[in-house]
Amino acid sequence: NKVNFVGSYSHGTHVAGIAAAGNNDVKLLSLKILPTVYSDVVDVKNNEMGSFSIVTKPNNLNLVTQDDTQLVKDFNQAVVNAALAQIQEMYSFHNYLNFHKVDVANESFGIGFMQAAEFLATGFVESVGRAPTQEELINVIVLYFQVMKQVGPEMFNVAPNTLFVLAAGN
Repeated sequence: NKVNFVGSYSHGTHVAGIAAAGNNDVKLLSLKILPTVYSDVVDVKNNEMGSFSIVTKPNNLNLVTQDDTQLVKDFNQAVVNAALAQIQEMYSFHNYLNFHKVDVANESFGIGFMQAAEFLATGFVESVGRAPTQEELINVIVLYFQVMKQVGPEMFNVAPNTLFVLAAGN
């Protein structure tokens, strides 16, 4: 599992290398801009019906016994802030690309539904002190992607002369 996690961060470099193969005039720059944090507190698995279940591994979590509504609201706000910070980081990176007059940028973000479910479920456990219900997890995943969809396109506008290539599976 840890090898797969770390290995997925080399995907973008692999794709760019294939695209540039046979062209000696191409200059490649490989950057990893998202933090690589591995956690095995919560695993989210696909099942045959296309939904998911949450499996919390045994650990010594301090379970919150009082009403944790405010903790859940605080976590949701933290998700919005984290998504905005990711977009700001990408905006800065795209400004860097524009400054250096990069023609094509391959961006493999690697954040699909299941990847978001994994890191958001882990963050929920760390913030709230318990595993999220399926409804809570779906709500926070939708929230994350809504922010990315609403504000995310702005990060491409800073480099209008760069062609951005993104994998459909991401």
